[in-house]
Amino acid sequence: MQRNSASSSYMINQILILIALVIFLFLLYRIRVILPLFAAGMLLAYILDPIADELESRGWSRSAASLISFVFFLLLFVAAVIAIVPLVISQVQSFIEECIPPHGRYYRFAVELLKRIEESNPSQNPFLAYALQALSSFSKQLGEFILGRIRWAVTSLGSLLSILLLPIITYYSLQIIDPLRQRVLALIPVRYRAEVVTLLHETGKLIGRYFRGYMLLCVCVGIIDGVILWLMSFIFHNDYAAAIGFTAGITYSIPYIGAVGSAILAFIVGYLTSEHYQLLAALFSAGVITVVNQIFDWLIMPKVIGQRVGLHPLIAIFAVMAGSVMFGIVGMIIAVPLAGCIKLALMQFAPKLFEPIGSGGAERG
Repeated sequence: MQRNSASSSYMINQILILIALVIFLFLLYRIRVILPLFAAGMLLAYILDPIADELESRGWSRSAASLISFVFFLLLFVAAVIAIVPLVISQVQSFIEECIPPHGRYYRFAVELLKRIEESNPSQNPFLAYALQALSSFSKQLGEFILGRIRWAVTSLGSLLSILLLPIITYYSLQIIDPLRQRVLALIPVRYRAEVVTLLHETGKLIGRYFRGYMLLCVCVGIIDGVILWLMSFIFHNDYAAAIGFTAGITYSIPYIGAVGSAILAFIVGYLTSEHYQLLAALFSAGVITVVNQIFDWLIMPKVIGQRVGLHPLIAIFAVMAGSVMFGIVGMIIAVPLAGCIKLALMQFAPKLFEPIGSGGAERG
């Protein structure tokens, strides 16, 4: 009788836990709009936590260590913005002026291109007609997307509020990140705690090494690309080196897709803006982006970040695309380290999945 009562009590507890979990997930779905803001604050706090821990070990209070760590990061960020953003804005402004009729360079280039297309009678060329239709549709969608984003950025009070709240969320997240970690560990049953602690330790090292290392690498890639393209301008007179370098630095954090996109952008800009040997300038511009990315991927990144995440390229591409579908640009950035964490969890709890296929057969033979 007591056994049946204990079994019924256990089943009721499990059902209540399941109901609570469903309600919690439903509430998370309802407030999903604000979750990226808190996730960004927690991520920044996680990146800055080692600095705060080091200051705390030297006798500083946690509040003071958190404040110093965040102010240090904020000053670096502001200095980078002041140094780069005005130059990028001036180049974007120059590009817009060159697109304005009737004397803009790119406007005249587009007019000449349209005249050539009309002279070639595209109606008799199905491929050219399809290409023009696709280009027109893409241009329309791109214009609507850009105008929508600008309208949202100008009119949305929520975006301004998010920018103002992010430093506050980061500061308080720095204060609670260590106690929160300890409380989570206390909820884990004792028999699983050692494995979970090992997994969290390895995962923490992977995530911290990935993000801190990638932030440094993105800055270096952007500076090197911008400087090389600027040096090329003395030969080909190509423009917008700083803007392309800035874009290449940001997109370096997106594996594979970022490098390809930056190379295509550099090719197009190199071809359109160069005054001499346009095709050669375009090839050199795309080649610079590609070579710099490859050098950093294979020679510098393993030394800065340490051990690679260890994902097959196909899995990495799938993770990036899945992250893009679910969470946009942020999802593309966090997709690879998140996939690496999942792999670490599987290696910890299901090690047989990663054993060599031939090992079992060799032993049986």
